[in-house]
This record gives sequence, structure tokens and C-alpha cells, in this order.
Amino acid sequence: MATMLGRETGGSPQTTARFIKAMERSVLKHFRGHCINCMCHPTECLYSYSDTAVARASDDFYPRDAASHTTHIANVAYNSLF
Repeated sequence: MATMLGRETGGSPQTTARFIKAMERSVLKHFRGHCINCMCHPTECLYSYSDTAVARASDDFYPRDAASHTTHIANVAYNSLF
């Protein structure tokens, strides 16, 4: 979506940065800066955060679904390294 919206304004990275700055101003005003970013791992997002630098590291965790544990741990470890 950001790629389509940003075609005439500098592309996805610049459009994403503008959206994130607006979101961060709103979070500072309405939530005193408390925010956990979700669905936020594209590079243009990660390099745009300044005031809301906490990111969710994985998808939901399902403790009763043993088949999901390995993927969950791998996703958290990979995303936490960055």
C-alpha cells in the first residue's frame, strides 16, 4: 500500500517514514509515548522509528499447540538479533 501511495512522493521509504512520524506524534500526545509496534519489520519501518522503538518480535504464541513452538522461538530469536 505504501508503495502505491508513495509513487509520486518519493516512494515507499519516504511515505512510510512520514506515516510513522505522524503515528509517533499521535502516540506521544495521546499515550505518553507508550507503544509496541506490530507488523513492523520491513526495513523502511525499522529505520524510521525514533520515539516508539519497541517492536513485537513474533506472531501470537499458542502454548497448547506444540507444533507452533519451534517457529515462534525461531521468529523471536531472528527478530531480536536485528
